[in-house]
Amino acid sequence: MSHRVALYQVRVRPKRKTSDWLLLGDYDGAGTWLGETVRNGLRLLNGSSRDGKVVARFEGDLPALEPSQIGATLVSGRSGVTSVLEKAGEPSFERTPDHVEGMRSAALFYLPRRQTRGRLAVHVPHGRSCKGILENELRRDLSQRGYVLDLSPIVPPDALRSAVERDAIEKVTLIKHDPARSERFRDAARWGTDEVGRLELSIPSKRNRRLRRDPLRRFLEDPSDENRRAIIEFQGLQFDEVAVTVDLPDGSQRTFYLEPREGGHPMTIAIDPDETDRLGATPASLSRELKKVLLSVKQ
Repeated sequence: MSHRVALYQVRVRPKRKTSDWLLLGDYDGAGTWLGETVRNGLRLLNGSSRDGKVVARFEGDLPALEPSQIGATLVSGRSGVTSVLEKAGEPSFERTPDHVEGMRSAALFYLPRRQTRGRLAVHVPHGRSCKGILENELRRDLSQRGYVLDLSPIVPPDALRSAVERDAIEKVTLIKHDPARSERFRDAARWGTDEVGRLELSIPSKRNRRLRRDPLRRFLEDPSDENRRAIIEFQGLQFDEVAVTVDLPDGSQRTFYLEPREGGHPMTIAIDPDETDRLGATPASLSRELKKVLLSVKQ
């Protein structure tokens, strides 16, 4: 299972003042920290998507957090699916539309009291995010108090910008999902006995020659759809996403994913939780990984 993180800026304002961003440590003028409101909202979270097919509920607080951090693990799932689960080629479970899977995800807020801007790291396991349900529930709570919660994507994180400036791009991987559906990729999807579900084109750097930085630089200066598409296209072929792996100053590597989707988050960051249980990555491992990602952002 792949694990990624999407980053957002967090701000709050009065309903009728579109640019009057409030201190996170006293957003209501009565000394209330936004983190307390968020914590209470997370603990009460038990919501669903607009179509009712995706549900999410609070599981528990993330462990080992700093004083300005608020975080929780959520259990979410989708209904309305009919399928048969197999084990070793044999049917082991028949899923009906009434069944709801349970998968753990997490959200970590950094809300410094003396600032008007905070950050949010949303865990996206296997391409499934609870951000929409989470945002709707918190927005509803704050709206009843007379305030508006603003969550806007952070693009790009400082770690990527720094790597481009240091010429530390290690590898670029172009990814095409379900290539058989695209006429230009159809022949390449016929390798093996079954159609290939994912194609990757990896372009590594060489020992004495790094990869070109111009496309990424343009994207960093202006993260528009046009500049993002210029990175995802290769020799006239339109891929679905691109993974940019960079070398970090501490000797480790981090991978950033750029996607051409309309809506949603245009960039996610790969993480690698090192502990799992029956619901997925453990709360402790998610806490460690999300805190690392938040450190990559300074704005």
